[in-house]
Amino acid sequence: MNAELIEALRLLEKERGIDAEVLFQAIEEALVSAYKREFEAKTTDNIRAEIDRETGEMRVFLTKTVIEQVTDTNTEISLEEAKALSEDFEVGDMMEYELRPQDFGRLAAQTAKNVINQKLCSAERERIHNEFSSRVGEVAAGVVQRKDRREVTVDIGRAEAVLPYNEQVRVDSYNFNQRLRFLILKVDEKKGRPIIYVSRSHPNLVRKLFEQEVPEIATGIVEIISVSR
Repeated sequence: MNAELIEALRLLEKERGIDAEVLFQAIEEALVSAYKREFEAKTTDNIRAEIDRETGEMRVFLTKTVIEQVTDTNTEISLEEAKALSEDFEVGDMMEYELRPQDFGRLAAQTAKNVINQKLCSAERERIHNEFSSRVGEVAAGVVQRKDRREVTVDIGRAEAVLPYNEQVRVDSYNFNQRLRFLILKVDEKKGRPIIYVSRSHPNLVRKLFEQEVPEIATGIVEIISVSR
């Protein structure tokens, strides 16, 4: 798992532009939270996680207060137990010790996987939003994926887009795998997910298509005064 973790994080940094250090820190924070849930700890103030940036080894440490009578096993350790480790401990001392791998190995692996998946989804959402927000008003080639009574879902390359009913034209059938060109209208957020809206009926679609096909229009020699569909 350790070597695979390092390889995965470096690959994400290279191919997706996600800072590996951000991922390391996110996994460390998630490990602390996961430990709290798993062992029903009341606080995370005494829990510390660290990941070796070279080997990927994950370690979790607990800090406990040495006390005569233990009332919370997550934050306290008895004087007797502490002295079994070192005679130097006294009541009131703080003792940090590392959890055994068997105590959190499975938990650590699952936590790292979850964090990576979350960061991937977040990065993908950000990429889609940034890429297509900058392309609003442009023409995109797309392939019809599915159709229902109100809208059509279209693959426009590296993302799916929605063609609302009021942006459709009656002469189009929108059959599965049909290739068409669309005008990118806008990018909205819905439940934290970017939604790209496209049009087949907007006058600017015809204008843009003419500009692509007729050099004189693109260079301004010929001007389109108005367009209607």
